[in-house]
This record gives sequence, C-alpha cells and structure tokens, in this order.
Amino acid sequence: MPRVHRNSTTDRTLAEALQKAYTARAKLFFDRVRQYALAKQVRRIGQLDAGRLQWDLATLNISPSVFQKIKASDAKLHLIFCHPDILDIDRTFLSYYRNLAALSQKGLAQLLVGRQIRDDERTLVISQLLN
Repeated sequence: MPRVHRNSTTDRTLAEALQKAYTARAKLFFDRVRQYALAKQVRRIGQLDAGRLQWDLATLNISPSVFQKIKASDAKLHLIFCHPDILDIDRTFLSYYRNLAALSQKGLAQLLVGRQIRDDERTLVISQLLN
C-alpha cells in the first residue's frame, strides 16, 4: 500500500479549512436555533450570571484560538461553549448544547458508551464532548 506523505503545511491548511467550515456551520445552526424552537432556552441560558465560570480551555476541550475569537466578538461564552457548571444548574440545558453542536441525543449516547464515568464527572465529560 503506498504511503501518503503529508507535511505540516498541508495538515495546518486542512485543519484551518475544517475549522472555518465547522465554525460557519455552528454559526448558521446557532442562528437557526435562536429563530426557532430553542429561543426560550437561549434566553434562559443568556440570563444566567456566568461571570464566575472558570474557563480551563484544556480541561473543557476548547480550542484557545476559537475561544479568543468568540471572546473578542463580545458574545456570551456560555452561549457558545458548554460548561459543566451550566449543566449542573439545569440539566435541560443539555438539549441546547447538543443542538448547538448538531449532535442528536442518540449520537451523544453513542459517544458515551463504554466510558466509565462517575456521577460527579458526568457533566464535565459531556461538556468536553460537546465542545
């Protein structure tokens, strides 16, 4: 079988293209979510006082560059990124974040299959997957 030679420039270009595509997809989906069924949850989550949330990017599986772009846009970070403390406030917010990530309930369940997760770390693991 022939070997595929890749270099760091190709990898970086592909990663940047994928990041742009998925960011555009997430933005489009977020706009649609706000317009339709989840508008009430967007309002509820948006009204939360999220100023005390600790954003450990590595732990939460959030790209630092994407985080900085969202932060620079003055968007509320907890409307874009799933945080376990938000899920702990109200588990029904999970559907908002799942939809934002374009991940069905079944898809999330499949990603969680086979993982040994303690109850006290469940929201963290879910947040990592959704981010």
